[in-house]
Amino acid sequence: MDRIKDPRNSIGVAIGAAFIIFGAWLLLRTSGIVPPFFFETLDRISGPLVLIVIGVVLVIVAQRAHAPAPGSRLYRSRTDKWLGGVFGGLGPYLGIDPVVLRLAAVVLAVVGQGWIVVAYIIGWAVIPEEPIGYTPPASAP
Repeated sequence: MDRIKDPRNSIGVAIGAAFIIFGAWLLLRTSGIVPPFFFETLDRISGPLVLIVIGVVLVIVAQRAHAPAPGSRLYRSRTDKWLGGVFGGLGPYLGIDPVVLRLAAVVLAVVGQGWIVVAYIIGWAVIPEEPIGYTPPASAP
């Protein structure tokens, strides 16, 4: 398998990037290099900023993404999963790389948007796991 196209590499890069960003955030916050009022202000505006970023991402994805293929169903993935397979099934259904969904969820959780964890748990409980031997229908052009 080509090293660049190996999904384990993209997952590792996503996790590594998340750790670097979170570590840099903690370093700046606790070191005193950046004045505390900056972080207080950022804490107050983080909710609206997250909503703006989500809106921008949704607009970009909606312009690039395709509609789910006729007859396709949303399932949790049996093979592409970290926890419950929610993003592993939602990504292909929406035409988005599941790693992007996972990274977005981590960023939302880090900035204090706990509702993403609740949404994931609901998806885990509500979305059925794909049947054994299931192959999704081909995407419509």
